[in-house]
Amino acid sequence: MKTVIALTGLNFRGKSKTLLQLVKLLDPNYDIDKAEKYQANDYDRKMVINNYHGLNIGIATCGDHTDFIRENFAYCIKHKCDICIISVRLGQNYGEQRVALAKQEALNNSAHFVQIMKIKLTEDEQEQLEKNQEMAEMLKGLVDYYVKKNMDK
Repeated sequence: MKTVIALTGLNFRGKSKTLLQLVKLLDPNYDIDKAEKYQANDYDRKMVINNYHGLNIGIATCGDHTDFIRENFAYCIKHKCDICIISVRLGQNYGEQRVALAKQEALNNSAHFVQIMKIKLTEDEQEQLEKNQEMAEMLKGLVDYYVKKNMDK
């Protein structure tokens, strides 16, 4: 694992939706319905985009508890992901601990850690979907930056 990107924010800010949109940007043919589900809910997923410009990209949308963060790292390690993109919920008890755990897991795996804050910008659902798409595109740009950085080595 070379890079960990943590999309952080309070609950119901669109972190999971943004990461699912990112999957479609990285691989338009990826079938999210076939991605591995969490036992805790039916919405969140763990998935790997294999061979994205030669790298494996792990994406995990559930970061509500420290157990999920550990599970996300184990998943990315198991699938030999070069870049691990995870959701980390802030607030609601232990938000700082979840971020600290994600940083420590990145450090334990000698990975560069990047934290991006996700905020809810509007109450209008359609407008928020557009903002989520914009953030997904920004995240794709960050992934592409790290892919290029890896290729230059």
